[in-house]
This record gives sequence, C-alpha cells and structure tokens, in this order.
Amino acid sequence: MMRVSILNGLLSGLSLVLRRTSSGSVTGSFVVRYKKKDKNKDASKDKDINKAKDITIGPRSSWTLAEAQERHKEIVRNIDNEKDAKAETVAVPQNLNALFRAYIDNPAFAPADSTVKTYVSTWNKYSSRLSSYGETTIDNFTRAGAHDLIRGVANNHSVNSAKKIRDILLALRHYLESQFDIEAFETLMTLQKLLGKNNADLERSRQPRTNRLEKDQLRALWRYLCEDTTRPAHLAARMLICAPLRKGEVVGARWEEVDTAAGLWRIPGSRTKTKFPINVPISREMKKIFLLASLCNEGPFIFGISTSAINHRLPDMRVACGNAKMTVHDLRRTAAQLPAIDERNKPGSGLTFEEADLMLNHVKGAKLSASSIATTYQPETLQNMVTDAIAKYQKWLEKEVILAK
Repeated sequence: MMRVSILNGLLSGLSLVLRRTSSGSVTGSFVVRYKKKDKNKDASKDKDINKAKDITIGPRSSWTLAEAQERHKEIVRNIDNEKDAKAETVAVPQNLNALFRAYIDNPAFAPADSTVKTYVSTWNKYSSRLSSYGETTIDNFTRAGAHDLIRGVANNHSVNSAKKIRDILLALRHYLESQFDIEAFETLMTLQKLLGKNNADLERSRQPRTNRLEKDQLRALWRYLCEDTTRPAHLAARMLICAPLRKGEVVGARWEEVDTAAGLWRIPGSRTKTKFPINVPISREMKKIFLLASLCNEGPFIFGISTSAINHRLPDMRVACGNAKMTVHDLRRTAAQLPAIDERNKPGSGLTFEEADLMLNHVKGAKLSASSIATTYQPETLQNMVTDAIAKYQKWLEKEVILAK
C-alpha cells in the first residue's frame, strides 16, 4: 500500500491510497485522514488523546480530483461543526456525467451487475469520448437533446448502441425525479418514431442473429489466421476459435492467469460477464498461440491489443472464409452449433445442448434449461463441468477443423 498526499488549499489530510490486488493490478481510492479529540478519555490520565481515523471518499475511477477535494472540505466542515464526519449534503449533480455516476453507485437504482459494465462503457464512449453530451448541465437535460444523441448514435454507429443510450437516459430521468424531486422532460419517443418506421437498421436489429460459419468456412478462416503469426489480432482471433470465450475475455487476457503447471488458463470472475470464473484447458494449439503472442508483445497482457482490433480485421476475415456477414461474436455461435449438429447426427461426435451451454458460460442469469440445471450444483463442481465441456469442444475442433484436410 502507498499513500500519496494531495494538497487542497490550506487543508491537509487528503490522500490517494494505492493498493495492489491479488491479481497484480493497482487500485486507488481517495481517503481523508483526520484527528478528533476523544472526550471520553480521563483527562487526568491522558490529555485530549488524538486518534487518527480514515474516511474513504471513493475509488479514483469514480471520483475526479476536484470532486474529492470538495468532499474533503465537506468532511472537515462536519468535524469543525461537531457533526458526523461522514454526513453528506445531498446536492443535485452538476452535469449528466455526475448524475450517471450517482445513478450507477446507488444500489437501489443501479441496474443488475451484468448490465453495469455495458452501461458504463456505452456512456463513456458515446456521451464522453465521442461527444460532450455528458457535460450537459442538469438544467439543459432536455428531451430534444436526448433525442439528438440517440439519433446521432443510431445514424453514425449502431441501432443497438442507440437502444442502450435510450435506456440509460430514461433511467437518469427517473433517478433525477425520484432522488432530487426535479421534473425532467416527458418520456422519450420510441426508436421507431425517432428513426422512422421503414428504417432498415432498426428492423435488422430486431431480428435475432442466427449467422454462423459452416464447417468448411471455419476451416478456411483458421487457415487464413494461421498464415500471419506476427499479428496479435490474428492470434487473438485464433484463440477465440480455440476457446469460445467473449471477445473482452480474450483481449483482456493476462500472463498471470496462465497456469502452465496445471495446464489451465484461469480467468477470474472479475473479468467474465457472468462474474463466474472459468478454467480453460490449454490445448496444443493454445500453447502455440501463447508462444507466438510472447514474441509479439511485452507486458502483462497476452495480446496487447484493444477490443476493436479484431473488428478491424473482419473485412479480410469475411473474404477469407466466404461469410460476408460474420461478426466476432458469431465465432461463439459457431463453436456451440457445429459440434451440437454433429452430436445430433451422430451421438458421441460433438457436444450435447447442455455441454454447449456450459462451454459458453451461460450459467449466470441465462434462461436456458441447461443453465437452470447447472446452477443447482456447487460452484466448484459447476466450474469443472464448464472446463470439461470446453475440453470436449477442443477435441472436436482439432479433429474436424484444425487437422481436417
């Protein structure tokens, strides 16, 4: 642990406390250290003994320095006025970024844990990184402005992202009215009214995705990806085929997760969408990928690329495999469906429905029958079932794709 003092005018006591987690990452929190006289002590023995106490303001990822300094001043005022040091003045957030953070941090209003990451990444991208909408003041949080943002995201990016933004804005509107008694705009228009009844992108977004690769297409894609052994994005795409995880779980892979002695890639629950840890068996092809990745990249991350790096290679990947609509997520669908088709046609040659569901780690919150059954097991047993399902898929992959001619 390391404590870094922060100046706040003439006030002292504010600091940033840095800690290293068990996974090796570093987290930081703003902390206020103060001393208050203990009046309960016997003054004849000890005169006004001062006891140092810490009050945690919050993580560095959620608080700006200016906000932490303001909270520090508030704590000092509470102490000087002999009030509860932790007492907070309920203040209306100054802008939409602050309102969003307050909403996410409030357990009574925040969405489910599985949705929080999606909301945060969506808000940061479209309301902060790609526009300044998050800086909009509460007074200017209007229906027209919200509609402009939704339309902009839909027209310049994707309808699915626009749906998420609309859900977030509606949640912020409800939070503002219920928590701060401020009447916001009337409810937002539907996407159909905003984008038009005949919007092709909107209609397409309403259709469930069914695209997957055929077996010969998967073989062609594998051969193409193996041609370039120095491009991290290609190595990561190969890993997505060997271990049908989510893109973020592969791109965020760290060397410390690879347990070569046990032959397992141990992905902690903090990095999975379902919060359920996964132990992926390290196949022969995965060993090759790890070795090639070590030659291409230095640092704690195995591939050292962003989550969009594989997407940038999609045009060439589509041409190589002959599937013009393929997305990165379609690789997971392919990994589940092709072995399941083989199993249905020839029992014992692929994966059962339950095994395919377990392999995809749909055990938290999924409504599939296999997940409902699996959640009745002890977590350790369930984790082993997931590992076994992935191992069975890897044997199918090696026989039907990697070694197939």
